[in-house]
Amino acid sequence: MPDHLGSDMRKTKKDNAEDDKPIQNSKIMPDHLGSDMRKTKKDNAEDDKPIQTLDEGDIAILKNYGMSSYSKSIKQTEDDIKDILKRVNDLAGIKESDTGLAPPALWDLAADKQALQSEQPLQVARVTKIISAEGSDPKYIINVKQFAKFVVDLSDNVAPTDIEEGMRVG
Repeated sequence: MPDHLGSDMRKTKKDNAEDDKPIQNSKIMPDHLGSDMRKTKKDNAEDDKPIQTLDEGDIAILKNYGMSSYSKSIKQTEDDIKDILKRVNDLAGIKESDTGLAPPALWDLAADKQALQSEQPLQVARVTKIISAEGSDPKYIINVKQFAKFVVDLSDNVAPTDIEEGMRVG
């Protein structure tokens, strides 16, 4: 078998005793990192300087550092839009919801109990199409949300002119 290890690389029994000692001048592997590349701990005399606190001027500079020249006016305009939108919603009054419920402030529980005792409860649906046939009463296609579509007639209490497409009915 050929000998690929040189005599200086071959480990012998007398070398085993020397394994516990650190290698100081190794001819096996040269040091390719210079002393400027090694991480060494130096005296941190410059880190012992007192910490300087920020004053109000420095804080103001840091707050304005990432802002563009128009950011204040854009922020003011966005706030104005939010205020106007809130006023419009307040003036518009009651919003229609998918549940069909009015806000709790407008509930009349006594009248609701009376209505439930006098007649059967109704389901809320939306009129999707009005079918007008000549010589007969119009038919209405309603869509009960997440349930089904129905073709219905008008009740005796409702006039045909009161119903429009897209209207919520019960």
